[in-house]
Amino acid sequence: MPIYLQDKYGGWESKYVVDLYVQYAKKCFELFGDIVDYFITFNEPIVPVEGGYLYDFHYPCKKDGKMAMQVAYNTILAHCRAVNEF
Repeated sequence: MPIYLQDKYGGWESKYVVDLYVQYAKKCFELFGDIVDYFITFNEPIVPVEGGYLYDFHYPCKKDGKMAMQVAYNTILAHCRAVNEF
């Protein structure tokens, strides 16, 4: 997560960041779709949820179970919407 998006919008806490991610994925598909056979939306998506919102070992180091669930939901939502764009 770019620090700017974390600081300004709350990172994966925000549905706006989900929208930005989908725009980013769409652009990647447009630019690289003819040379990339397989795309992966997220690598280890549980790490920011657990480390950043449950166990305090990953940025943004918040301990908030409710927010952890929101971040997990938004990450999966971003994945699903990116797959739909693909």
